[in-house]
Amino acid sequence: MKPTMWSNAQAAGWRSLAGTLLCLLLVNTWWSTAGRWNFASEVNDLALLNAQVEAFAHGQLSLLEQPDPKLLQLQNPYSPEQNRGTRLLDAVLYGKKYYTYFGPAPLILIMLPWRLIFHHPISPALLAWILATGAGLSQALAVREAARRWFPQTSPFLRVSLEIGYSVCGLLLGLAISHETFDVPILAGACFSGLLIFFCTRIFARGSEVGNKTLACAALSAGLAAASRASLIPFATVLLLGAIAYAGKTSTKPLSLWRALLPFALCLLGLAAYNQARFGSPFDFGNKYTLVEVDWTKTAAFSASYAPLNAYFYLLSAPKLALHFPFFVASAPPPFAPPPGYLISYVDRVAGCVAFYPFFLFVFPAAALLAFRKTDAALKALLGALFGSAVFLGAVLCAFVGASMRYQAEFLLPLYLPAAIGALSFGAVAKRGLRVAGLGVIGLVLLWTVLGNFAIATVGYRGLEAKNHHAAATLAAAVDHATFPVEKLFGLAPKIPELSIRFPSDKTGKLEPIWVGGRPGDADFLYAYYVSDKLIQFGFESMGRGGPLSAAIPIDYQATHRMKLYLGSFAPPASHPLFHGVRMDEADTPQRMLGIELDGKFVLVASVQFHDAKGVYFWGSSPDEAAFGRQFTGDLRLSWTSFSRTEFLAWQEERRRKAP
Repeated sequence: MKPTMWSNAQAAGWRSLAGTLLCLLLVNTWWSTAGRWNFASEVNDLALLNAQVEAFAHGQLSLLEQPDPKLLQLQNPYSPEQNRGTRLLDAVLYGKKYYTYFGPAPLILIMLPWRLIFHHPISPALLAWILATGAGLSQALAVREAARRWFPQTSPFLRVSLEIGYSVCGLLLGLAISHETFDVPILAGACFSGLLIFFCTRIFARGSEVGNKTLACAALSAGLAAASRASLIPFATVLLLGAIAYAGKTSTKPLSLWRALLPFALCLLGLAAYNQARFGSPFDFGNKYTLVEVDWTKTAAFSASYAPLNAYFYLLSAPKLALHFPFFVASAPPPFAPPPGYLISYVDRVAGCVAFYPFFLFVFPAAALLAFRKTDAALKALLGALFGSAVFLGAVLCAFVGASMRYQAEFLLPLYLPAAIGALSFGAVAKRGLRVAGLGVIGLVLLWTVLGNFAIATVGYRGLEAKNHHAAATLAAAVDHATFPVEKLFGLAPKIPELSIRFPSDKTGKLEPIWVGGRPGDADFLYAYYVSDKLIQFGFESMGRGGPLSAAIPIDYQATHRMKLYLGSFAPPASHPLFHGVRMDEADTPQRMLGIELDGKFVLVASVQFHDAKGVYFWGSSPDEAAFGRQFTGDLRLSWTSFSRTEFLAWQEERRRKAP
């Protein structure tokens, strides 16, 4: 009877693992291919990495492309003002040759063999899929190992959910769909770090059963992670040494610890030799010689003064949000003046864990386990090693000169397993009623974090919206249909601006701004032109595109008027349930809606293109551009009013009636 029971349990385990793997494959394939289920993509996404692979294939470390002689003759070739037009963007210029600063591990292990076997570069989407799937599967195996050892009574549904969780909670989707040059080393680092976390979890979970092979696999994973991203070296070192030290104390098998460390040491020595051969120092990775819009030879890339602001961005910042998917509008503004030298313009798609990725708050229950006397010693040791390595990685990333979603993905790397352990402990309370409530909380927090990941992977110049608008609209429709009833329940239905406005009577012949959306170069303007003491015109200008101007309208300058603004910048997408069943052509979509209703009558109606204002709006002022006036000198009071399907149909009808 026992063998049968054992085989049934084993079969159930393999089935759940197969289910986890299938989910990972489906999710990563959909996002890596931008919903097209086809790995074909432009090889230029990885142009610089492919150039380095070509150099390796030709037996050299420097790129085949030679620097422009004009670049080499510059007084400071690293100055963006001087090298613009002659530089190879993002390349490293050193000793009159071009190099790259990216970690060599993914190039040597995947890209170079593919190039030599198939005689063409690997598809960026396929490369991203391989690395993202490897990262997700590694963390899934680590969660499975921890659950089996310390939480054997966990419900299969919760365990499988947490196994899948890293792929849809750890910001890998945004990297996988973007899959450009900068994303590959981070994905590779996530993949090999995931393997390191898995093998270390196995070391702590199995203690006396651990042998030299497991230690060597952990060491090799640590070395490859370091050879993918230099920022991972402190993290990998701390976690690996903690695991090896624990194995040395608990294993009953004969261990050769120096042999176990050998793969890690060889990877670090190889990386040092790679740096020495290129830049004359084993510790120089070439970053400061990179040709970008910053002169890194004169800019401090790392400083302790940057840490508070970056920690705020990664942990606490609440981004500007919209009520409709993908929710994310722009990263939060800094709560205090950035330190000197900090590149605030580099802050890209960053949202704090508390607001956007709350699943990672389960690290606190995990941290509490360290204080409980009854907590298993091996689990305490694992959590201590993970938290210790996370501190080192966080210190490196928070000391950098800017914040980015890419670096946040790296920031969260060592925190997922502790968060999963915290969730497992939270869902393992003894009383049934509390257990059900705990599982419900875990489910809601996981769902919130998954939606946050979907949102970040959708926005941006290389997100789903940019790569496959139809797929983005389909995803938005599914999410918005699910959330719309909640919006209505709490009175959060779509709204548009309504102004109580009195125009100045002494500005004949002048222009004044009513509304400005965006910043210089990508701004939209709604303005008033005071034709005479009895007439006014309203105009719209989208920088680089122009815009319409209304007819001259009779106006009472002494009266206060009600102005309702139908602006695409504030409208939900066409896929929103508010517009379900509404017939639209390209010019009739909510995002192209421009309408000014003055005292209940449309005075300007058009279909226009708006810039992405990223949540930056000004009412009655134009701080960056004086072409339409700097300041509205009348009286303007802003309020928000509900935007209904009927009003959109009225705008459509008016636009079609006035269309030529």
